[in-house]
Amino acid sequence: MATTSEHPATERAADPMLPVIVAKIHFGTIAVNGYRSLHVGTLSAGRLLSTRGLRVVFAANPTTAELARLFCLKVLLRRKFRVAVFDLILRRPANPRERLLAWLKAIILKTVDMFLLIHKDTRGYQRYFGIAAQRCRYIPFKANNLRFIDRLSPTDGDYIVSCGASHRDFDTLLQAVAPLGYSTVIVLSEHAARAHNARLDASLMGPHVRRLHDVDDPLRFNEIIARARLVVVPILPDTLQPAGISVYLEAMALGKPVIVTRGTSTEGIIDERLAVLVPPGDVAALRSAIRDLWQDDHRRRELGRAGQAFALSLGGNERMVADIARHIAMLCEERP
Repeated sequence: MATTSEHPATERAADPMLPVIVAKIHFGTIAVNGYRSLHVGTLSAGRLLSTRGLRVVFAANPTTAELARLFCLKVLLRRKFRVAVFDLILRRPANPRERLLAWLKAIILKTVDMFLLIHKDTRGYQRYFGIAAQRCRYIPFKANNLRFIDRLSPTDGDYIVSCGASHRDFDTLLQAVAPLGYSTVIVLSEHAARAHNARLDASLMGPHVRRLHDVDDPLRFNEIIARARLVVVPILPDTLQPAGISVYLEAMALGKPVIVTRGTSTEGIIDERLAVLVPPGDVAALRSAIRDLWQDDHRRRELGRAGQAFALSLGGNERMVADIARHIAMLCEERP
C-alpha cells in the first residue's frame, strides 16, 4: 500500500462534486466510497480553508499545533466538518505546568469527534484530558515485522532482550536481573531514551548487561529478538499511552515468549495465555517471572506458539488501514 504523506496532496477520485476527506497518514491511504480523499503531509490552515466540500479531517498522531488549527477552524470560524484522530499520544501531567497544559489541550481536543486508539483502557485519557469513552474506538495494532518472518530463523537463545523506548522502565528490569546473572541485551539509543521518556540508570548495569545504541536497521533489530530466549517489555508505572505494544507484537510474531508490564498496553488486549504479565515497578515480581520463564522450556514454547498465533491473526497494515477507513466512513455519514 502506497505511502502518500511525503507527497503533495493527491486525489483518489476525480469527481469534484464529491464530499472530501483530508487525511494526514504516513502508513497508507484512506479510501471511502463516495468521497474524495486528499492526502497531505501536514494539516495546514490554508489547505483546510480552501478545500470545498470538506466533510472529515483525519490525522494519524497529529501535533498539538495541528489540533489547535482544527480547534480554531471549527470553533472560532464555525467550519462544519468532523475530525477523527488515530493513535493520539498523551502523557500524564506530572507538575502544575503540565496540568495547565493538559487542561488547555483538553479544550482543544473537544473538537475531535472520534478517537481511534490502539489501546482499550482509556481511563487515563478521560481523567486528564476529558476524552469520554463514547468518543473512542479501538483499532487493533499489528506486528511491524511481518515482512521479515520468512527471512528469520528464531532460536531459543541464551540472553534476555529488552527494546523500545516509550516509557520504558529499564531500571526495574536491571534490578530484577542483577542477582540472576542472566545475559541481558538492552536496545536503546540515547536520542530515543530522551525523546520517549525511557528510564535507564547506567550504574545499575552489571557485567552481564549489554546496551546496544545503534541498531537502526529493522532486520538486525528483529534478528536480535529472534535469537533471544525471552523478551521483556518493562513499562513505567502510571503510563497513559499504549507503550510497548509494537515491540511485544513483533516478538510474538517471531514466536518469542514475552514478559510485559500490566497496564494500558495490555488491559483488554492480551492476558496470561499470551504473555507473562507483571505489576508495574515491582522488582521482585519481575525477577520471579524472568527466572521462572528462563527455566521453563515448556512454558516458553507454549507462550511462543500462542503469542505468534495471536500476532499473526491481527494481519498487517492493510487490515489496520481498512479498519480506520471503516470508522471514517461511519463518521462521514454523521451530520456535524
